Amino acid sequence: MTSIIGSRASGKTEKLMEWANENNAIIICANPQHFLTIARMKGFSNVRFASYNELFNNDYSKETIYIDEMAKCMEYYIKHYTDNNFVGYTLTTED
Repeated sequence: MTSIIGSRASGKTEKLMEWANENNAIIICANPQHFLTIARMKGFSNVRFASYNELFNNDYSKETIYIDEMAKCMEYYIKHYTDNNFVGYTLTTED
């Protein structure tokens, strides 16, 4: 698994779109319609998008998936599918 870690507006999502476009993959994100508009403006025609909710309610086992903003995705899952009070996390960067 590959991770892209960087500051806001550093090109992380665009790089993810490049990879997804090359692999005819799905990007799981907070706002699929917005991301689709951006992808088409940048010329990415082979990438598809789905929401965090769709990830947890559909079978994507045969798809190649990339997730934009993994921490937000996990926060969404925990808040909507558990009774836990999610307030923080750790993250290990691989060298």
